[in-house]
Amino acid sequence: MGFINADEGPLKFVFHGEDTIFSTSFDLDIHTFIRSFSEILSAFIKLAESKLSRKQKRLLLLADEFLQYENMSLNSLVEKISKELKIPFSTVKWNINILRKSGLIDGGRKESKGLPARLTLGGKILAEYFRKIL
Repeated sequence: MGFINADEGPLKFVFHGEDTIFSTSFDLDIHTFIRSFSEILSAFIKLAESKLSRKQKRLLLLADEFLQYENMSLNSLVEKISKELKIPFSTVKWNINILRKSGLIDGGRKESKGLPARLTLGGKILAEYFRKIL
């Protein structure tokens, strides 16, 4: 997700999915924008809290921890988490793929082949939040 604010006109938000791009414009002043962004962030956290399993939240936290100190591919990350938690590789991979498809982790696709895995901004926000509550 990104936003563009030309000096003239409303804020424009562009959401990129794997196969779609959604674009919309809002006529907001900066105070309304900040309040609206806070509401969006709160909704994002509540959705993630209710939709991600406890295991997926834990994997996100561990991925954040490992990726802070080491560059690795998504596959290497899955392998390391699997060994650390003594969980089958396939279980970790399946759950990490859910986090990737949800836009919380990047890596492991044809477009990003060879690039290290990383948490997206949304993934980092959630990792920080989950770190405080779990």
